[in-house]
Amino acid sequence: GIRLWFYRRDLYNILDICHSRWKLHVSRNSITQNEVKITEHRRVFRNYYAVTVFFATSCYVLRAYG
Repeated sequence: GIRLWFYRRDLYNILDICHSRWKLHVSRNSITQNEVKITEHRRVFRNYYAVTVFFATSCYVLRAYG
């Protein structure tokens, strides 16, 4: 503690390193949250697409055998 007080440049370097690592961690967290939102939207689209394909296929099959 006393050494860092006398050599303030070292204190500045330590705080700068902590700031850059904090910024990196926060950006990674926001990227993860964005990926979760994208995944939720894709899941909804995938479900709608699967239902549409199912009904289109069943209409085609029932028409051929009906």
